Amino acid sequence: MTGRGPPRGGRGSGGRLDSAPRGAFRNDARGQGRGRGGYGAPEEVKLFTPVEGLSGPDKNVTQLEDNLVKNANRSRHALLSTKDEVRLPRRPGYGTTGQKVILRTNYFNLQLAANDLQLFRYDVTVDPSEVAARKRQRAFQLLLEEVPFLRSAAPGIATDYRSTIITTKKLQYGDPPRDLVQESVVISYYETEEVQAVQGASTFRFRITSTNTLSIQQLLDYLRSDNPQTTYPDKEAILQALNIAMTRKPSNAPGISSLTGNRFFPSHTFLGNLGGGLVALQGYFSSVRTGTGRLLLNLNSITAASYLPGPLITLMSAFKSACRGDLLPELQQFLKGLRIETTHLKTKKGVLKKRVINSLADTPSAGLGADASQVSFSWDTGNGNVLTTTVEEYFQRKYNIKLHSPKVPLMNVGNSNHPNYVPAELCTVLPGQVARKKLTSDQTSEMIRVAARKPADNARLIVAEGASTMGLGPIYTDGPTIFGLRIKPEMITVHGRVLEAPRLLYRASDMFPNNGAWNMKDVKFFVGAHISNWSYLEIKWRERSRTMNPPLQLLMQDFRDEMRKCGLIVDEPRPVNGFSVLELDPAISSQHHTKIDGAFKEIRRTGARMVFISLPERNAPLYAKLKYYADVKYGVHSVCSVASKLTKPSGRSQYLANIALKFNLKRGGLNQQIPADKMGLLADGKTMVMGIDVTHPSPGSQENAPSVASVVASIDKRCGQWPGSVRAQESRKEMVSNLDTMIVERLRLWQKHNKVLPQNILVYRDGVSEGQYRTVLEVESLCFDTAINQLYAKAVARPKVSIVVVGKRHHTRFYPTHRDNADQKNGNPRNGTVVDRGVTSERNWDFFLQAHYGLQGTAKPAHYIVLQDQIGLGAGGLEQLVGPRLSPYNVALSNILDRHTIYVTSSVVRLEQYPFVLLLFTPVSDTPSPALMSANIVRDLLCERSRCYLYDTFNQTTAARTGPRNTPTGNTHIAPNQTRWLDGVHADLQESMFYI
Repeated sequence: MTGRGPPRGGRGSGGRLDSAPRGAFRNDARGQGRGRGGYGAPEEVKLFTPVEGLSGPDKNVTQLEDNLVKNANRSRHALLSTKDEVRLPRRPGYGTTGQKVILRTNYFNLQLAANDLQLFRYDVTVDPSEVAARKRQRAFQLLLEEVPFLRSAAPGIATDYRSTIITTKKLQYGDPPRDLVQESVVISYYETEEVQAVQGASTFRFRITSTNTLSIQQLLDYLRSDNPQTTYPDKEAILQALNIAMTRKPSNAPGISSLTGNRFFPSHTFLGNLGGGLVALQGYFSSVRTGTGRLLLNLNSITAASYLPGPLITLMSAFKSACRGDLLPELQQFLKGLRIETTHLKTKKGVLKKRVINSLADTPSAGLGADASQVSFSWDTGNGNVLTTTVEEYFQRKYNIKLHSPKVPLMNVGNSNHPNYVPAELCTVLPGQVARKKLTSDQTSEMIRVAARKPADNARLIVAEGASTMGLGPIYTDGPTIFGLRIKPEMITVHGRVLEAPRLLYRASDMFPNNGAWNMKDVKFFVGAHISNWSYLEIKWRERSRTMNPPLQLLMQDFRDEMRKCGLIVDEPRPVNGFSVLELDPAISSQHHTKIDGAFKEIRRTGARMVFISLPERNAPLYAKLKYYADVKYGVHSVCSVASKLTKPSGRSQYLANIALKFNLKRGGLNQQIPADKMGLLADGKTMVMGIDVTHPSPGSQENAPSVASVVASIDKRCGQWPGSVRAQESRKEMVSNLDTMIVERLRLWQKHNKVLPQNILVYRDGVSEGQYRTVLEVESLCFDTAINQLYAKAVARPKVSIVVVGKRHHTRFYPTHRDNADQKNGNPRNGTVVDRGVTSERNWDFFLQAHYGLQGTAKPAHYIVLQDQIGLGAGGLEQLVGPRLSPYNVALSNILDRHTIYVTSSVVRLEQYPFVLLLFTPVSDTPSPALMSANIVRDLLCERSRCYLYDTFNQTTAARTGPRNTPTGNTHIAPNQTRWLDGVHADLQESMFYI
């Protein structure tokens, strides 16, 4: 693939606003069909149809799955003991409800060339250990190339470039040769463009230790056993070895960049320009996984932001055009660590020298960003002659190079103690460098656009270029075949089911969703809130913003009317004396805090408890300040909207009605409801649903910037309101600190609304990996015990707690095999598709479910893993817990972010991205009973809102940084002077959905 045109500048980093997407709540019939205007026959959807045709799911695997469940149910033991005594619920059965379908999935069968295949594993330690990843990888390359007993093991040798080497034969060392037990070697470091190490080069000392022999066949025997009690202790070690074998080819191929070991990016695969000096780069993810009865390779296409290759000065120009902050500090941070070629210097091999940018030139006289005419140094010209010269003069005399852009900042490719300056115009950015930078909102939007690929196209890319990159198939002799692994680049098929959507209740009307959509024209919310004591505020940029036409006061009358149409009880808005318009100088952001503080102080003084704010533009820093003062300091509900959208005549009515969804939720209303007979476990009002999540500092954050934990929970059986607790905690700590206190807060609010405490607590935990399941069970589960002991009297039965992990960071995708089972617009599986066979765990209880309508690109299902089941969600039936399906709840979440969950277009509401409803099936009637699962999304939104309170901490400029970003050690602390917010919001908002 090639790029899409010359570099261009970015478009700024607009703020996150509460405004709704255009086109919601249309008052006419347009937009109700799938094509433009709702008329005409849709284009026939294209499916992925490979030449090998369609073969059904492996019958042997299906039979083994059934046998495992049958044998498990015969056992008296209810739990499965795994490594380190982590105890997970065993799968109680497989689902049967829903329309049965066959799907392709991006997994490939991994077979062995020989039944006695063995791999030999060696542990490797290296000194020094604290070096850059690229330099460490090069040191490992030299180790394998230059040490005789390792070089002789080729080609059957591979490494993860961190701590492990695997081989197909035992390593032999010494004379006479003997099996290596432990040996230390020293290598001298040099770069690939150099001939050999120079005198005084840095050295690396490696210690190689034989650890164990891995039998792949024994792992397969375990996977093929129908005894659910069996375990295999070397499973993780073998999977690690197989993943190392799988990545040998792309790790050593020229022109392919790697990221975190199993993500590979061919440097030529540009998808598009993101602006600001970044481009989208196509890559591939691979992972060997275990499944029932077999080993599988999961291969997926991925996209990453990469630096624009080519002349460095072009990259700098593109960044400058998009920068909205302090240019030189931001530019320095953007370029730090970037690898470049110097066009004026060559090595002895005749190739251009490569360097790494450390910083911009910084001198006492010229400051940061000093150019070639401003930096002087002493130059020894030989024969004892020392001249004081500028960098510009030096390149003219030394290399006969007249700089065309001498005023551009110089690059320091040395360090702060020994700088080495190179003009930017003599540097070329090397291709394939993934940028670990925080993208602006415009770059993120562009990334989503260029990365969105229809399912059929995505599948073809995986089995073609993806398979080629990884070396799959017999035609590649340098791929996994070296290690005795056979993988045909053909996707496997699995059984799936499409679940039926529940009926939605509004006031005096019902809705029946179709393909994740339903028409809300002339619909009143199920429970309309009373909107009283509310006001409005217009924010303008001084000397830049136009006068609103119509004025905000008239628009608020229209908004009042729209809310009443939606069933809300709305009092007249009251303007705030002296602050109906707040003018800010965009160039003096330091004054914004004082003026916004004063405005909210007056809003609060007049008794207003809710304010509609019109903004001059999308602006993240301004939005963050407003939310801090509204939520934290003054306790006023706030909704923000961009003036240009608010004043646009076309679609204004539906736009305002969409914002009414948020007003209703903030003031305690209910937008929709599900019939009581479909509520299952929640119908009797004895079960609380809870969501837990942690968000971490993004790239560009202040050193030791805190992580933030959120806990949200339902307050009654209707599950339409989700207040939450939010707190900052240690940086990069995944487990929630003070979780017991946050649980107590949620339980007390439930008790306040219901007069009693819940008998069951269904917990959805986000953001934990497989390696953290033990910690969730051993640490966070105990926090529930602590909270329960505090609130539940000894005479009262303790509540039962079930914990389900919701995984979104996975690479499993599904592709329909028949048009009748595909979304007719884009070819994704139909929303409500669940898969609990074929690619799920061989022992544990998990499933995939695509609850949403795939608006663009290839839909990504959620992955659910049950860690604890005290409630007995699966007791006695085959359809105990299948997964989220469709949420009619909290449709106002569509107003939060353009990238968030629900898109409201034309008068049709569409679900996207996050599942809200958990289907619980009763064993007798086999009818679906959806339990509302808004916890999945609202916990994320609460974490997102807290990032506004820490905006300055999470968006620190280079000039304010005191050192490198902290590493995830887990023992960092929050310095008092690093943030003004650490805990919660104003008391008046704590029991509401203020964050919507």
